[in-house]
Amino acid sequence: MIETKKGRRSSTPRVTFTSQFGVADQAVKMHETVGAEDYMKYTWEALKNANGGSGQYATDNLIARLRYNPYGSSFAKPIDANGNVVSGAKLLWDTDWKDLILNKSAIRQEYGVNVDGGNENTTYNFGASYLNQEGSIITSKFERTTIKANVVSKVDNWLELGLNSLASFGYENGPTQSGSSYQSPIQWINSVSNIYPLYKRDASGNFLFDALGQKYYDYGEGVDLVNGARPVLATENAVGALLNGYKATNKRLNLNVNGYAKINFTDFLSFKTTMSYQKYFYDYSGWSSNLYGNAASVDGRITKNRDTQDTKNLFNSLNFNKSFGDHNLSVDAIMDMYDFSYETMSAQGVGFLPGISVLNGTTKPESVGGAIYRERILGYMGRVSYDYASKYFLEGSFRKEASTRFAEDVRWGDFFSVGASWIISKENFLRGSDVVSNLKLRGSYGETGNNRTSSYFPYSQDYAAGWSNLNETGLNATALVDDLITWEKQATTNIGLDFGFFKNRITGSVEYYNRASKDLIMGTALAPSGGMGFTSITTNIGSMKNYGIEVNLNTVNVRNDNFEWTTGINVGTVKNEITKLNGAEFIIDGTKRLEVGGDLYEFYIWEYAGVDPTDGAAMWYKDDADGNKVTTKDYSSATRYKQGKSSLPDFEGGFTNYFRYKNFDLNVLFNFSVGAYIYDSTYAGLMNTGASAGYQWSTDIYDRWQNLGDITNTPKLTTSQNNYNSTSTRFLYKNDYLRLKALNVGYNFSQRNLQQMGIKGLRIYFQGDNLLTFQSHKGIDPEQSITGTTNSRSYQQRIYTVGFNVKL
Repeated sequence: MIETKKGRRSSTPRVTFTSQFGVADQAVKMHETVGAEDYMKYTWEALKNANGGSGQYATDNLIARLRYNPYGSSFAKPIDANGNVVSGAKLLWDTDWKDLILNKSAIRQEYGVNVDGGNENTTYNFGASYLNQEGSIITSKFERTTIKANVVSKVDNWLELGLNSLASFGYENGPTQSGSSYQSPIQWINSVSNIYPLYKRDASGNFLFDALGQKYYDYGEGVDLVNGARPVLATENAVGALLNGYKATNKRLNLNVNGYAKINFTDFLSFKTTMSYQKYFYDYSGWSSNLYGNAASVDGRITKNRDTQDTKNLFNSLNFNKSFGDHNLSVDAIMDMYDFSYETMSAQGVGFLPGISVLNGTTKPESVGGAIYRERILGYMGRVSYDYASKYFLEGSFRKEASTRFAEDVRWGDFFSVGASWIISKENFLRGSDVVSNLKLRGSYGETGNNRTSSYFPYSQDYAAGWSNLNETGLNATALVDDLITWEKQATTNIGLDFGFFKNRITGSVEYYNRASKDLIMGTALAPSGGMGFTSITTNIGSMKNYGIEVNLNTVNVRNDNFEWTTGINVGTVKNEITKLNGAEFIIDGTKRLEVGGDLYEFYIWEYAGVDPTDGAAMWYKDDADGNKVTTKDYSSATRYKQGKSSLPDFEGGFTNYFRYKNFDLNVLFNFSVGAYIYDSTYAGLMNTGASAGYQWSTDIYDRWQNLGDITNTPKLTTSQNNYNSTSTRFLYKNDYLRLKALNVGYNFSQRNLQQMGIKGLRIYFQGDNLLTFQSHKGIDPEQSITGTTNSRSYQQRIYTVGFNVKL
């Protein structure tokens, strides 16, 4: 149960005002990329290597390959037959896409006010806040206004009423923040070379201007060799798209109302009923320019999506709680209902004049869609808790739950839990100990159900109309389904020891956990020939377990009137094992191979064997006919191996230190991860050989093979098609990191100085988030997806904030 802030009984109104202002940039640097001059030289080298070592051929065909000449038409062949820039040639541009796209001084503002108080029978808490934060990409911005209210009233000795409400209004200007689409700014930075200009230029390199005297953004659509048809991400310009090519706004309205009534029949028997309602509106507006970008060919595109969600919850509980001497008994009977409905509507139109941004201004409808989804869950639960002398504890529960996501015959799931604990420190042999303040042994086993599936009715075989069957109207199956798909069950075992020593100057816990997931809901591959053309089906495919140890330790190092220092650290380990696959030998899932006894997150990829020093070709390992591991230059014949390296860390955690000296305080939080691996597909793309013209290079390409006998891990450059930077261990890296997650230093003004101004409390402070990051593999944000792969995602922000809290 989640408790919200409440007012205080028998207190005068207390007003608290908070204000924050901050500036943010990226928490870590992206991969370093080459400049325009180096890019020209490297491309010349790739052409030379692909054409018998002919430097003259590379010189003659360089501009034709890249379609742009950053040296201008005065130097038609800017790189000579020896691979050097010709005398007198100077770059007319060297576009730093990072500098243009990333927001290095994003502004963050947050303000809040809160009022609470109450009398003997009623408490209240009212608050409002406003957040305005710019993102790490130019034009990205998020605004949110929140209003909340909480009232609790004891109407009579037998009746208590409560009401909690919240309204949140959000606005987001959200350019694409991940993925490989044309609209992804991070993808653009890591794909497009510096040789391609931001603005259009004439043959001499001079800027071109429109009728209003404004520069044209270069969308790579030209035909001449100064502003040609760009071979990479043509018809697009990331900066132009962000500033005037595309607009993607998201508006959200979230209304929550939660009310309860509690009836006390006796001092040991009560009934509580809680009802909640949530209304969520989501409005998306997409605009693509009619003049520039990938929608210019259809004279622009306008998209509108509107979603409405309604969530209703009813929670009833009958509670018995009574003591019989040293025996304490609590019994709860609980019933809860969940009702969720989701309605979506979308429309899209193309063709409009400048200045139009609404669907009614489009000339041709392109698509229209809409759907209604509904989900309901009904649950019954009984829970019994018993303790003797507040020393020995037992608890058990049983829950029966049904979900409309499953067919009627398999809709219900049964889940139970048991737990026990023993406070050893209350035994006579430890009572009064100067060393042991607290010692508690506990253990539990519990089951929960997961019904999260990719659709609301995964068991229903649905069909779509509008397909032709020869000359007749036909239907087409939308997916292949398992009509017996049912609950995924998670069974968790915990055994822990809580401790405190020296009057709790040292406290903490050690815990072993084992979370076994049974009947996993996942997609499993199918042979297209046997599955109506479908290549996968969502079903209950097997079981796995995650297990490990968690350790928490807190110490009071120093504590007196003027100085205080406390430390806290938590460390956890996690191991994963697949225990069942329902008869399947294995399942290939991207960079992973799922099999019994294996790790869900262990990489299963090709193994890189380095570079052949005789010709600079990349090599991989394969198993020959006798089962021996040998090298090959043919990627298609290489063998995939389980690498024994997982995207799960060996251990992870955090540690914090709190210092107080008189009215000053300092709180420092670090988090860390050790032992995980990451497959950096972004870096793999930057280490291409030049086979795809115009794609950006990492500065690490400097270490490439160039001459007979060179010993290096980076293959030669060549425009010939190859698999040198295909998926392999070449781009699999350790992903250890230590991050200064948060630092807060503040000053609390003394009450004596504030009383004269009628202020009860004042604190000013500096807050820093993600200030420092130490990582084993640079160029990416180390806090990536648990699957251990990158996806051109925007990086976390490093935020510098100053603020104050005032209590009136």
